[in-house]
Amino acid sequence: MKKERSLIAKILFFSISSSQPLCPAFALDPNTLPSGYSSVAGNVQFNQTPNNLNVSTSSNNAIAEYNVFSIGKDSTVNFSLPSSNSAILNRVNFNIPSEIFGSLWSNGRVFLINPNGILFGSSAIVNVNSLIASTLSLSNQDFLNQNYVFRQLNSSPNSIVNQGIILTQSGGLINLFAAAISNTGSLNSPNGQINLAVGEQISFINNGLGFQVLVNENLKNKVDGFVSAISNSGSISSPGGLISLQADISNSIYDLAVNNSGLISATQANFQNGFVEFISPSGNILNSGKIESSGLTYLEANSLQNYGQIASIGDVNIIALGNKIITRLNPDQTLIHSAFGSTDFPLTARNPYQVIDFGLLNAPNASIKAGNDLNIISSAIFNTSASLEAGRNINIKADLLVNERAGLFTEHIPLDWGGNRPSPYVNGHWEKDDYYDKYEYWIDRVGSLPEGRIQAERDINLLVKDT
Repeated sequence: MKKERSLIAKILFFSISSSQPLCPAFALDPNTLPSGYSSVAGNVQFNQTPNNLNVSTSSNNAIAEYNVFSIGKDSTVNFSLPSSNSAILNRVNFNIPSEIFGSLWSNGRVFLINPNGILFGSSAIVNVNSLIASTLSLSNQDFLNQNYVFRQLNSSPNSIVNQGIILTQSGGLINLFAAAISNTGSLNSPNGQINLAVGEQISFINNGLGFQVLVNENLKNKVDGFVSAISNSGSISSPGGLISLQADISNSIYDLAVNNSGLISATQANFQNGFVEFISPSGNILNSGKIESSGLTYLEANSLQNYGQIASIGDVNIIALGNKIITRLNPDQTLIHSAFGSTDFPLTARNPYQVIDFGLLNAPNASIKAGNDLNIISSAIFNTSASLEAGRNINIKADLLVNERAGLFTEHIPLDWGGNRPSPYVNGHWEKDDYYDKYEYWIDRVGSLPEGRIQAERDINLLVKDT
């Protein structure tokens, strides 16, 4: 897991869009194989037949170079390495993108470095122990020393696009590092890790407890034709493993840092929980698909908009401290709840197009659900005809909470508004607490829920500033 961060996020009303995939300029010959290959380290051997290239080495760390590394849909490249922990670095020297439409197999770790871009086409099948594909450069010496620091060396950043199937063996790795990443296909690494990272310098290290990916330097130039640094409309799955999407971008060069309209799933496998993290300290995250985990789901960004489902059997932690503006509609159906002595009030008295800053948007029919605790830190939260649910506690710290067409519900647990009277818009009653010698306002449980809700089996704890 990445080191502890100050989790902060913002929110914007962006139209749901996906990055445009990189497509080949011309049809690739189905019999195409890598060409111009040579061994740089590890005495790499090449054995080519009409539709197959077998690459083998007896070294645990080998390096091969190519003029072109592409695979036609009727062709196969197989890397035979000494063990599953052995690695081979494959570097492309010519200014030609890699187009993989065929099969790539290996029992070990395959590194593919091509600064000109990498496309896994719709017919591509990659089945390896681990795949590390990057448009950022990795020096030969760093590779041999297992100092995996990837750097953007040219001024023309490029992308990685997957339209096919990339699968690892149990406990393997899928690492995609580029200036833009799009997945419309399938990424699957059971009990392993899937890391999609965008930046100008990315480290991939073994900290003794496992592998960790860190984006050390933000991206300053975008890839033309992409509106998102990372987009997923396909499937990313790691049962019992970790899925991490990280994008460190400067000056909002992309509309969205992460755009998920597909499935991201890290469920339990072999009694081992799965974990999901989205991290973009200065970028914006949009989810219109499904994000699920059996462990922790951790979302950190400049802004977060949820139009889909975010669910975890464990905790869900969201940090959204942005300050972007949203123009709300239907203000007569909105309640603003603010504590510390201030009163709740309907927005009918305000301009119907009142502009308010929001950090987290939970849009109509969307849901954020935690099996344990749901923890949210935000500049402002807009929950409209949607649900925030937790099996234990909901803990919210915000400058402003707008709960539109939605109720607050607990199993008769007190809700502390910070004032000396109840909210007029939440059904409840006063009870005397003899132990603390004070009165408390308790939320009434109701039989039928409205269109949206904030619901916890234990406490709903709100710390909301007076606005």
